Amino acid sequence: MGTDYTISIINQKNKIVDVQLLQHQVDSLLIEVNNIFSNYIDSSEINNINRHLSTKSMNISPEMAEVMGTAIMIYELSGGKFDITIKPLVDIWGFGEDFNTSQFPSVELIKKTKEYVGFEKLVLKKNTLQKLNNLIQIDLNAIAKGWGVDQVAEFIHKNGFNRYMVEIGGEISVSGKNQYNNNWAIGIPIPEYLQSKLYTKINLLNQSVATSGS
Repeated sequence: MGTDYTISIINQKNKIVDVQLLQHQVDSLLIEVNNIFSNYIDSSEINNINRHLSTKSMNISPEMAEVMGTAIMIYELSGGKFDITIKPLVDIWGFGEDFNTSQFPSVELIKKTKEYVGFEKLVLKKNTLQKLNNLIQIDLNAIAKGWGVDQVAEFIHKNGFNRYMVEIGGEISVSGKNQYNNNWAIGIPIPEYLQSKLYTKINLLNQSVATSGS
């Protein structure tokens, strides 16, 4: 996911926990998530989808189908403002894998690129995906990390813990109370790189929150 993670677990039952094994299992789970959704891993499922230059339907994993189904729901709820087919535009603005913002794209290039951007050009049916335009490219960075947090939280819950905080690069999910038997306090820093002071803090109980960048 291109970032680090922090997991805090309150072991209120004082049961014996193999911390190294637990961390290894979480690492393995996150590797699986990366192998599906990371644009930075050449062999990932999302990159295989983006290299699929055909309008024929392709099979996708249940995990990919679940995240894309949620993305479609958010696309509709937001009136099209949340659109995972934005990758070609992200790339020409220089925010893709090759990160280069040395110059702005021309109006003509933006207009041409928008011809193969739009969620309506994708058809999702169960575990199959079809591009109505073969140049469609998808970017799930705005949703996949949060889905990964959910998977880790579910894994921890299944291991018998119900008081924990999972944080991956600013995406946070909490359950139960913290070690002081209070709601989890999440600090929001002042949005400037040189500032270390907090702007505010929020208190969470059985909730999730996402922050991004500065």
